[in-house]
Formats: sequence, structure tokens, C-alpha cells
Amino acid sequence: ICLHIFSVLAHHSSMSKTVKKYNKMMTQMLMIQVLLPCIFLLIPVSQYSLQVSLKFESSLNAMIANEIFGLHSLMHSIALIITSKNYRLTIERIIFKV
Repeated sequence: ICLHIFSVLAHHSSMSKTVKKYNKMMTQMLMIQVLLPCIFLLIPVSQYSLQVSLKFESSLNAMIANEIFGLHSLMHSIALIITSKNYRLTIERIIFKV
């Protein structure tokens, strides 16, 4: 879907450069927001599923999966701040005021 959006943006002549740039930025942000749950939610769930299906019990694997699972909200917030120019500028203003 994202490749299709980038293709349409590249070949759509009626859009201004500013609108194309904004749409490209928003699509990239959405891609990151989609990938983060895949990494920080699906990996631990698949690890738990493998442990159950293989009847392999390890507290270390469960602990690692829980830590990865717990990082989702932190990483999502960091990704939003990094990818959104408005958020970055607001945080910079707050930091430099202090």
C-alpha cells in the first residue's frame, strides 16, 4: 500500500510540491507506526506461542519477551517525536526555555 502511495505521489502532477512532501512525510510516519507493533508486540507473542507449542519452558525467554513487549509504548512515543517535525520543535522549545 505504501509503495502505491509513493508511486501515486511521484506521478500525480496536479498536487503541489508542498502537498506531495506532506503526504510523503505522513506515509513514512504511518509506516513506522505500523512496524513498531509488529516488532514489539508480534515478536513476544510469537515467542510465547513457540514455547507453548514446543512445550519448552524457560523463564529467561519469558522475561526477554516481557521486556520487549513492555518497550512498545516507549518506542512508539519516541518514534512519534522523531518523525513529527511539530513534536520535535515543541520539545526543543521546552528544553531551550529551561
